[in-house]
Amino acid sequence: MKNPVDLFKIFSCLIDHDVCYITLCEKTFPRKNAYAYLEDLAQEFIAQYGQKIQLAARPYSFIEFGLFKHQFSFQKFESFLFVL
Repeated sequence: MKNPVDLFKIFSCLIDHDVCYITLCEKTFPRKNAYAYLEDLAQEFIAQYGQKIQLAARPYSFIEFGLFKHQFSFQKFESFLFVL
């Protein structure tokens, strides 16, 4: 059975340009890295879709950003591993 402390996760949230970015991390993952990731993700999202945010009629308007986000997340995760 897992130690209950190992099950704790931390949500980090950033709101920028009326968009909410959320990540879920292990409790031991540094918060500054979680927020650095969210800030970088927000910058990239605004660069690609900033002009379209207010025009979005439904929540799935930016679904194609998902593929980019997965690649971006993997690259960021690798860079955080070298920092840790």
